Amino acid sequence: MLQQRSKLQWLKGGDQCTRLFFREVAARRPALRVIQINNSRGELLTSPQDVRNEFIGFYEQLLGGTRRRVVVQLDHLRPWTCHLVTEEEGIAMLQPVSRDEIKTAFFDIVEDKALGLDGYSSGFFKAAWLIVGEEMIKAIMEFFHSGKILKQLNATLITLIPK
Repeated sequence: MLQQRSKLQWLKGGDQCTRLFFREVAARRPALRVIQINNSRGELLTSPQDVRNEFIGFYEQLLGGTRRRVVVQLDHLRPWTCHLVTEEEGIAMLQPVSRDEIKTAFFDIVEDKALGLDGYSSGFFKAAWLIVGEEMIKAIMEFFHSGKILKQLNATLITLIPK
């Protein structure tokens, strides 16, 4: 009975900024923390600083700090692939992105697709392209050049795959 009442209470006000919501968040926080982790050598790390550094190191190694320009041999994976990128396609993907490609890709986005954190859809930015277009192109070209994206843009994107 108490559990049903609790569920009903959560359904009524759980998503609102209420004391119930913040109590629930505070109660779940300890369960979501990573207290210990095994590093790549199998050693158990327990100090918060070591755990944090291991996560950072893992993702830096996984995602890489610099862009790769080396073609990796993946012949052993060929039996499981439907299409491999040809050498020409690979070279084309390493070419710098042009301003026209950015504008074309941007204008190919459906107008009423998901709103950004600022509340504006792509339709707004298309309509205001004469005002914001140059800054959008600069930001996107900077991403392809440095591999880093503005925090404000990253918060609104699910993924942005370099070409």
